[in-house]
Amino acid sequence: MDIDKQSKLPMYAQLFEIITRQISSGELKEGDQLPFERELCEIHSISRTTVRQAMAELEKEGYIYKIHGKGMFVRGQAVKQSLMTVYSFHEEMMRLNRQPSSQILTFELIAPSSAVAQKLQTDEFVYHIIRLRSANADPVLYEETYLVQSHFPGFTREILEQDSLYNVIKEKYNIAFRRAIDTFRAINIPVSIASFLHEKQGVSGLQIERVAFIGLTPVEYTIEIARGSKFEYTIELQGVTMNSAISTV
Repeated sequence: MDIDKQSKLPMYAQLFEIITRQISSGELKEGDQLPFERELCEIHSISRTTVRQAMAELEKEGYIYKIHGKGMFVRGQAVKQSLMTVYSFHEEMMRLNRQPSSQILTFELIAPSSAVAQKLQTDEFVYHIIRLRSANADPVLYEETYLVQSHFPGFTREILEQDSLYNVIKEKYNIAFRRAIDTFRAINIPVSIASFLHEKQGVSGLQIERVAFIGLTPVEYTIEIARGSKFEYTIELQGVTMNSAISTV
């Protein structure tokens, strides 16, 4: 895409689009340095004022960052997750043009702790699964899941290695979650988890607790630790009836 000087779209906005497309396509990757102002002026036959306007917008929108004396660099883009429905990480990443992958760190059948039993309202055995979830090979979520065994007979690590969890639940067990309760909490990522997420000790993150139901029966309890710099949640409110709760600790 070249700058069209006959277009009604301002030239700085056209440059903005050119660079964001290069970032989204992978032509420009996280940490890459953008050409200097003078180079961009020569490449696109535009003024420095136009370039500076485009750079200001790119920085404002979080696409790039400035290092004084060195130039402008591509910022790693946050994964934007919509919470309008009960979502699948795998499907959402595919929708966002990100390549999802999961590393299974733990898969075991255990008796639930008292805290987990309280969340799932049962003392039945549960599958305990810990996974590291990545987008384009970049780890973004540390996820610990508990599934009530009786609802998922015959579930194995090998089955999970072949498909996403929610797809297994849907295809093998004919279950599609329609209701879940998510609870969010800002945290400092624990030392034991920070290294998995390629973060430093004490960096800020987001903890999401989820309880998913079949009818009124809770069957899944998941705790996710998300990298604050790599994951962004969006909640869209629609309609006239809305149940919400805000709590402080």
